[in-house]
Amino acid sequence: MDLAGITNEPRLAAEDRVFAYLADNFTYDTAVAIANRVEFLLAARWEHRQETLRESGYEGTVFEISTVEMAQSHYRFRDTRPGTSNSHGEQNVIDLLTEFPADQAWWITHKVRDQIEGSGRVYCRAKQPIASEVRPNNAQPVGHLH
Repeated sequence: MDLAGITNEPRLAAEDRVFAYLADNFTYDTAVAIANRVEFLLAARWEHRQETLRESGYEGTVFEISTVEMAQSHYRFRDTRPGTSNSHGEQNVIDLLTEFPADQAWWITHKVRDQIEGSGRVYCRAKQPIASEVRPNNAQPVGHLH
């Protein structure tokens, strides 16, 4: 995929903001649930838009969503336990991404969800802290998510 037409800096900064928002405000389970639900919503929007662009012969640079990625996002959405997400958190994540085109908004949530799930419980503050969830005061977000 040629990404020459996509500016990385704003997107990477948005990934950091979304990750920090979820990690600083929610338990691990809630952060994962929010990320799963928002990723699926944005994936569905982007999938529809992507098909419209394909049909019109668009040749610009985009983050393509594959049928496999769409199916995986659907399964994660479907398997999210009822009551584990937070609707205000979901809306806040969506609001953090309004400046981005549909493909980049989906890609950001896709990468953030990967990072949250990959971090285990290390970066998410729990309402009832578990030793592995406590983050030292000088800890920084994982960094740019690629």
